[in-house]
Amino acid sequence: TRRVAPLNVIDISASNDLTQVAVEFQGTEDADLTGSKQIVHWVMRDATRTMTIGAGSTLLGMQQEGQTVKWTGVVDITAGGTILPKAGDFVGFYVTGYDAAGNQFPVVSNSEASPIPELASDDTDFERQWVRLGAVGPELQIRNIVLSDDHIAPGALIDVRADIFNAGGSTTAQFKVAFYAGDSDEPFHVARVVGIDAGETFPVYTTWDSEDVDRIRVVVDAENEIPEANDDDNTAEHAVTIAYARTRRDHRLCPIPRLV
Repeated sequence: TRRVAPLNVIDISASNDLTQVAVEFQGTEDADLTGSKQIVHWVMRDATRTMTIGAGSTLLGMQQEGQTVKWTGVVDITAGGTILPKAGDFVGFYVTGYDAAGNQFPVVSNSEASPIPELASDDTDFERQWVRLGAVGPELQIRNIVLSDDHIAPGALIDVRADIFNAGGSTTAQFKVAFYAGDSDEPFHVARVVGIDAGETFPVYTTWDSEDVDRIRVVVDAENEIPEANDDDNTAEHAVTIAYARTRRDHRLCPIPRLV
């Protein structure tokens, strides 16, 4: 028996319904399976595959032509909303049931400990038995925030660079990057990024007319225009220290080259 779907990665971004994950398995069986029930079981484990996070099962549909059997179904890997799938976790699948003669399905490479594998020709991540949860679509992160000076005087013009990294697939739409001072709800600068490729780091530059605050905050995809698997890493902060009295507005400290 081999797993046809899902393969390699299950996209856990907001654009994919994890309560309706399509599964398909193919195998061979000498006995007639007509009238018998087969059930697919799934088990979710952490990144080390040693701790079980959750499990569930559902009835499969079956089509048999001679000795070739195809099973299809839909599973809810959130277990009714009780599980929050996270990137880096793994899901394995196995099928149980009986043939018309009452013989139980074999458990070799078909069990909780040893899930049904995909074919080697389908494998792209060197893991055939377990399906990784991750981002097939874009996965935007803020890798770094750089200021021309961390010790500021209110009123000084400070150059700011935010490095945006895409850990998932290429974006298909534009998105905004917003810069905030302290706890302010109003950004002091908003930049629109046309797109970013998979694995690309894209720097966004601005100048901050510094204020008496202890940090600046940067939010990528500030208006949630890009469906992502994980929005928790869309925000980052950089601490600043008020070290001088108010200075003239045209004072510039160690300027960083700005994006034109």
